[in-house]
Amino acid sequence: LPGVKRPAIATPIPREDGTATVLLDSGANVDCKSEYLVQFAIMGEVYSREIMGVINPKIGLISNGEEDTKGNELTLTALHRLKKLPYDFVGNVEGRDLYGTGKPVHVVVCDGFVGNIILKSIEGLAKTIFSSLKKNINASALAQGGVITFRCGAAPLTLRVTSERMIGKDTVLDGGGTITLSGGGQNRILKVASTFDQVTPRVTLQNLRLIDGRVSGTKPAGDTTLGGAAVYRMGGSLTVINSRFENNRGADSGQDQAGGAIFSLGVGETIIVGSVFTGNSCSNGGAIGNLGNPFTLVNSTLENNRATGSGGNPGDGGNGGGVTVDGQGKSVSLCGAVLRGNQARAFGGGFFRVAYQREITAIDRSIIDGNTIPAAAQSMAGGLYLQNTTANVTATSIVRNSANSAGGLYVGPSAILNLTNSTVAENTAKDSLGGGMAVDSSVTGRIWNCTFAGNQASDTDSFGGAIAGGDRKSVV
Repeated sequence: LPGVKRPAIATPIPREDGTATVLLDSGANVDCKSEYLVQFAIMGEVYSREIMGVINPKIGLISNGEEDTKGNELTLTALHRLKKLPYDFVGNVEGRDLYGTGKPVHVVVCDGFVGNIILKSIEGLAKTIFSSLKKNINASALAQGGVITFRCGAAPLTLRVTSERMIGKDTVLDGGGTITLSGGGQNRILKVASTFDQVTPRVTLQNLRLIDGRVSGTKPAGDTTLGGAAVYRMGGSLTVINSRFENNRGADSGQDQAGGAIFSLGVGETIIVGSVFTGNSCSNGGAIGNLGNPFTLVNSTLENNRATGSGGNPGDGGNGGGVTVDGQGKSVSLCGAVLRGNQARAFGGGFFRVAYQREITAIDRSIIDGNTIPAAAQSMAGGLYLQNTTANVTATSIVRNSANSAGGLYVGPSAILNLTNSTVAENTAKDSLGGGMAVDSSVTGRIWNCTFAGNQASDTDSFGGAIAGGDRKSVV
């Protein structure tokens, strides 16, 4: 502009009454003369009046006190010159006056060095306050229950959860597709608190991303508290819809520790729909552990999760690279599920299921692909391990899985297997029997309209490339 010797950065600072104070200079000129500050005042007055609509804006000069004798050589000289302007100059102001809580002022003038320090201090304070409020509000909201949403704008936002958040009442937690809750690799994210025999509280998590939950340590056999690094549920019921679970990690070993992302314990049901689990790990059930409750998995993908224990149960874990399910009197359903690239170290590279009274396991229109168990003393069922259950497997592909034995699936003692319209292909038993499938002699049921192709028992002493085990009474 003609006659303007130095441009200035003008920054509106929000005020208590909803308007804004114009701060200038906010950093363009660290070394100033008094005449520059006078020109900043003139430009700020015009901006406040013409752009922000303030009638007769009041102008102030930042100093270390309101008295005319306060300040340094620059501000003392500028004060004298500013008093001669034909505007409403109120004299020296202090930092607190920027927010409309002290001396009335609409334009505040300073050199760029001071202005930038003020601006960065405001930014840091705002972040600190916002972070503190988020922590307190989140904890308070979860304690109260009900429907909880986040009004944090349309941009993706990650909230660091610094300690596990307790849920004790019926709650719907909706992230709106933009919210990520992170444990920062340090702590569990959410805990549903009830008792094993209660179906309440009923908790729904939807449109959320939960990442980097962490639970570690060692506990004796029978303890279950080191699983569920994203969500640990003792009692109650859990529904998960359209959510992602990434890089959550439970205990690396332990006979009864399970569920890198979710560990559900108790009689209330667990339902997971339209969700993705990737890169999670725990001693058992790299992504999901389920004990004592009905389990339903619909249109969801579990990929590259790991069961990190060894020896099985009894032992030190390692069952169910993607999912482990154990429980009497409870049904299990997988529909439209994809279990791919998961790894275990004992039984069930993709999925591990133990029932007690031939409870139903229904697997429909699902894909069990490329799950593995590396060579170990116990290495069975690269894709599916199904024991003492009525397994109704329909329109499902069990392909490219591998283990020492039963490369694709193992169907164990006292089970019933109904395998219908399914494909078992390119699975490998690396050191024993049953490239496609191994079946215990006590198993009954039928295989109907299925394809077995390209499976192999690859060791020189192995056999049963497609199917090993069973007898003429068991599988028709």
